[in-house]
Amino acid sequence: MSETAAISRMLLRAVQGHGVRAELRDGVVIVRDGLLLLAGESVTSPPGEGQVSWQVALRIEARVPHELRPIFEDQAALGDDADRALAAAFAKFMLGAFHVLLEAFVPHSCDSPQAEVEHWHAASCTWKVFVGAGILERSGESRLPATFNELLSRLRPPFESAHAGGIHWLSLFVGGARGEVIGAELRLDNERWPPGMELMRAQEWQIGNGYESLRCFVLMLPDGIADPRAEVIEGLPEHGQQAAPVSAERVSVFQAIAKQWSIVAMFAYGVMCITATNSLRSVAPLLALLLLVPLGLGIGAQAARSTRKQRLVAVVSNASLLGCAALATAWDFSAGGAAYRGVVTLLLLAVPAALHVVALYPRLKPSTPAS
Repeated sequence: MSETAAISRMLLRAVQGHGVRAELRDGVVIVRDGLLLLAGESVTSPPGEGQVSWQVALRIEARVPHELRPIFEDQAALGDDADRALAAAFAKFMLGAFHVLLEAFVPHSCDSPQAEVEHWHAASCTWKVFVGAGILERSGESRLPATFNELLSRLRPPFESAHAGGIHWLSLFVGGARGEVIGAELRLDNERWPPGMELMRAQEWQIGNGYESLRCFVLMLPDGIADPRAEVIEGLPEHGQQAAPVSAERVSVFQAIAKQWSIVAMFAYGVMCITATNSLRSVAPLLALLLLVPLGLGIGAQAARSTRKQRLVAVVSNASLLGCAALATAWDFSAGGAAYRGVVTLLLLAVPAALHVVALYPRLKPSTPAS
């Protein structure tokens, strides 16, 4: 199993372990029909000369409703071998950003909140701010968390004055040894944030004699955005129950065939309809192009981030198209001389519509809780 596949499985187990329904499709963990999408990758470095530990740099990518940009969170860790280093990096993600994302976007089964909640305000927006647990590593006594909390308070005013709304996230890191800072990083929305970095450099850090580092993930969710958790579909398993994931391999085959067949069919059928339009008064062939709308809806609904409503509309419209095409085909064959038209209708309309129904219908039904 590749490292990417291993990370995907770890993400799936982590989500399901919190009593949340999820499925793995094409390397992406889809949480509750798209409330949260998670994927990961890593870079592994073997021990160098004079070293004994493997190093893993882990990157988790999250996508959420109402935000087109991906949310990246990076973690690094050492281990006696590659697997242990990856497990250590993933554990850091679990303690920090993972719980922030669940708290903000997905109802789950933790007994108590796993992120502190604050409220930040701008002239036109109020954010519900989820502050993740600080991931502290140290070789002795640490005084770093106290000054780290001071920095977060100082970051609030410049953030509030510079932003008018939208989802935002902060990734903060500082490390030091022998009383001095040896590394610091602050990213806002995946990019370096100069005002924040200036505050980090001006901060009077309290660093002990040993090595210590602290990393924290913070998410700002505008109050004006409809709570995506309200989009949860009926039939969800209760907290503590675990859902069996849909067979991604079987569904993805139908998805790929349905998409490619639909693209070819839409092109061929469209050319036929336009060619059949001999004059401006001949509008019937152009009206026939409306029959291609369900195929377009089906292609859109195949996307991993599609909602259940989109998939339902696509299934209903393609099932209707399938029924109409089947009746038209039967009529054409019964007419004798128009049998060729029946074959065209069957291949360009009925078959791709049927493939969309087969590919999308399993994604409408709630997963059955595992016993």
